[in-house]
Amino acid sequence: VSFLTLNKSFNQPINQVSQQSNAIIMALAGAERVFDLLDEAPEVDDGYVTLVNANIAPDGTITESAERTGHWAWRHPHSNGSLTYTELRGDVRMVDVDFGYEEGKEVLHDVSVYAEPGQKVAFVGATGAGKTTITNLINRFYDIADGKIRYDGININKIKTVSYTHLTLPT
Repeated sequence: VSFLTLNKSFNQPINQVSQQSNAIIMALAGAERVFDLLDEAPEVDDGYVTLVNANIAPDGTITESAERTGHWAWRHPHSNGSLTYTELRGDVRMVDVDFGYEEGKEVLHDVSVYAEPGQKVAFVGATGAGKTTITNLINRFYDIADGKIRYDGININKIKTVSYTHLTLPT
């Protein structure tokens, strides 16, 4: 009994040190990933078209509103200082889009898809057919290699990213 007690007293600190060193190594690996994420360059948002609350007059004139109106419009500033407003209708078009997750390896080639205002569209297909990729491109989670994606005729790259958080297309 004395021998077993002595053996346990001798081995227990060694076991504790090895468990703590294992926890420290795992924490360092996690910290390295966190620091790598913090060192990432921020995404550049070159968009200048924003989504705003709008008042639509009977003659079709659109003005910006500070209050919530239930109507939305694209606010498009121009280089000459003028502003134009385009009513949010919900027209989404992908035209001749090429995309690859890695450069030189296209997963979508010459894809054209559209949804007109009020139209419901479903993406159906086998696993790996590109359904999620297409929806990610429409939401601008990735940039396309070639082609055009337009909301109500406005190039998706001109739309400020913050406007996507407000965007729920009318049905």
